[in-house]
Amino acid sequence: MTPAWLGLEHDEWLETLIESLVSCEGLSSAAADACVDQLAFAARSRKIASATVAGVWHVLRTFSRTEVDARVEPKELRSELFALAASTSIDAALERARAKHEVSTECLRRWLYADAPSARVVRVEELPSAKQLRDAYNMMLAQGLLATCKRVTITADELRAVVRAAKMRGLLVTIEADGPKVHASGPLALFRQTRKYAHAIASFLPSLVTGTRFSLEGELEEGTLRIDESSPLPRSWPEPVSADSTFERTLSKALARSGSGWSLHRESIVIESDGELFFPDFVLERGTERVVVEVVGFWTPDYLERKAAHLTKATDAPMIVCLDETLACDPSRVAKADVLRFRRKLDPKTLIDAAERAVRARRGTLSIGET
Repeated sequence: MTPAWLGLEHDEWLETLIESLVSCEGLSSAAADACVDQLAFAARSRKIASATVAGVWHVLRTFSRTEVDARVEPKELRSELFALAASTSIDAALERARAKHEVSTECLRRWLYADAPSARVVRVEELPSAKQLRDAYNMMLAQGLLATCKRVTITADELRAVVRAAKMRGLLVTIEADGPKVHASGPLALFRQTRKYAHAIASFLPSLVTGTRFSLEGELEEGTLRIDESSPLPRSWPEPVSADSTFERTLSKALARSGSGWSLHRESIVIESDGELFFPDFVLERGTERVVVEVVGFWTPDYLERKAAHLTKATDAPMIVCLDETLACDPSRVAKADVLRFRRKLDPKTLIDAAERAVRARRGTLSIGET
């Protein structure tokens, strides 16, 4: 299945939508969004689907903001009126409040709930060009479809960059050495965290399309999603701040302060096991000692145990698998793998202590997870 992309031939129509947003300046959000029906009707002559109109309008609205248009804070005004209404009629309470604030009753009623999302007033920010709007819509369309896949298969020239981007978002991936190919579970293959995982895999797409050559196939409920370097997607897109990179900086500083002698090396090795490739996140080195560190994002017990078994078998160095317990995608079973568990934020000192234990465990029976 090829998405219904917008192309250069749609730019004239996109300009009319941008003009429509400008005309919504000062209207309520509800009134602005009601324009979609009229725009959809007008788009029929261009054979543009109503769903496309709604999608483009949704993207276009991100170039505007909303604000409360009231001289008095609505919450304070409601408290004032409710207090007055407790001792008099509603009409009398409105009249007293109207006189106090020197406004019409109609204006007062509008202020009462001016903080409701539908009542907030539209303010147009810096407007996009037709090309910017087209690029933003095409990206949103592809991301939306990707978020409904059961399974995704990717080939790319820059394999390491693709794997890094996938791991940065915590995706459940396996890398097939033959090809090589990256296989990622889709949101619909999970029992839990579906919406959160859908957001994660959608945010991965901009990183993929910056590559020179790539191919993505996603298994949908009906059909197969196909995207490659010929798809009309922007080849540059703002990247999110990487929590992984933040942790790397924090860990490097903690290692320097600890005086433990450990140094940090990111993605310095590739491990192959039974036809699969693995790119551990970090390697801690101290002289001839080396500890491999893998930080797992979303996980299921089967995925975790399989990965831990492969990594342990394929490397002679001690291995620490770090597991965020809040990202479990299958709550029905507890993972049996020997892991370093944390919740949302991995403490650098805990990891350093685990590295020391891992080195000792190589000579004895101490478990990495022990304290």
